[in-house]
Amino acid sequence: MGYGTNPWVSSTFGCFSNYSNCLYGTFCPCCAAGKVYQKLGYESCWPGCCAVGGWAMRDMVRKQGGIDGSCCNDCLCAYCCGCCTIIQLLNQAETFPAQQAM
Repeated sequence: MGYGTNPWVSSTFGCFSNYSNCLYGTFCPCCAAGKVYQKLGYESCWPGCCAVGGWAMRDMVRKQGGIDGSCCNDCLCAYCCGCCTIIQLLNQAETFPAQQAM
């Protein structure tokens, strides 16, 4: 299900578009996921610690950013290219305005 027509800031394999996010997402992916959840307005990053965390997080980022895509694509990206997906989500989340924690 698509949420809009906006493009991603960087592609799934556009990891090097922001070197600091690339290093952060590669060497500390749990912390990077926590940062994405904070940008989405959540206090805790607990969803990122469960098996469907990356998949669900990618869906939430697509929804917030009005980005077209599908649940199937989110699943494939999260499970086959985990670090690249976290970096993509971190790059995208940096474009979101600050939100109140939920």
